[in-house]
Amino acid sequence: MTPDATPPPEAVLIAERREERGLSIREAARRAGLSDSTWRRIESTRDVARPAETLAQMAGALGIVPGELAEAGRADAAGALQKIMEGLAADPDIAAATGGGGDDSWAGLMAEILAGLADISAEQGLSGEDRRQLRAELLSGLARDAAERRRQMRALRRIARSGT
Repeated sequence: MTPDATPPPEAVLIAERREERGLSIREAARRAGLSDSTWRRIESTRDVARPAETLAQMAGALGIVPGELAEAGRADAAGALQKIMEGLAADPDIAAATGGGGDDSWAGLMAEILAGLADISAEQGLSGEDRRQLRAELLSGLARDAAERRRQMRALRRIARSGT
């Protein structure tokens, strides 16, 4: 690929994060509610429209946070992702499942985690790669915890359905 054919920073961010998470284009697109072909074009083609809302959907499916999109030069997509995250945090069902709002809510937890990562990165002088690795390890741990909670919820639902 020639330098002129290199995708822009936001596409590189999305491609790298998808690969870090071990997701195929098909699975990442499914999680974002997009077609495989749309994902592929946005991730790998230089001259293609990348609407802020579409990038926000892609970023959300990969655990990318608004600040990362802004760093990649897409403040508009960062704003769209922030709105999505705020909408999730404001959803009463999600708020109830994550602590009911305030500092114990999902949004509060994510803000605390991201602030902590920023502090650690600054204090330790971490490179971008080290920061990405630390973030990936943290998200992997959170994903394992979430998977365990899902298993517990399924078990509780089975018990509730069986009436025992």
